[in-house]
Amino acid sequence: RSKRAIAALLRIAHSATPPRRNALKPSARRFGPSSVTARVERASIQIAIRLLEGRGWSVRSVEQENRGYDLLCRRPGKQLHVEVKGCSGREPSFGITPNELEVLRNDPDFRLLLVTSALTRPRALLKTAKQVQSEFILEPSAWIAQRRAGPA
Repeated sequence: RSKRAIAALLRIAHSATPPRRNALKPSARRFGPSSVTARVERASIQIAIRLLEGRGWSVRSVEQENRGYDLLCRRPGKQLHVEVKGCSGREPSFGITPNELEVLRNDPDFRLLLVTSALTRPRALLKTAKQVQSEFILEPSAWIAQRRAGPA
């Protein structure tokens, strides 16, 4: 990768401002992400949009619509449903919600765009659902406890 490309990705990553608390995904809000996590998420989305637009896609954020993916990408006769995941380190590791997992398993237009080293030397990997399922172990890592309805 050229030094100019890396410099451009770093400018995007460092200019990313953390989203407002209510702008975060419900799963992220539930666990109260740190400011670094919020910066990684925002930088990763910006990097993904620039990358996809650079490849000729028209990109619209649908992050707030709870579709199970973040970006709706279109070109004549084709569309992609792209879930963006960002990591601060080089090793790809990410959380995935039940809704995102359902879309990954059932939507032929699903793609995962994983941004590693999002705040330092970003590297973007675009994966099909089949690639994600073969390259990653997808298993529950946390449970959420919610109060039952009825008398306490």
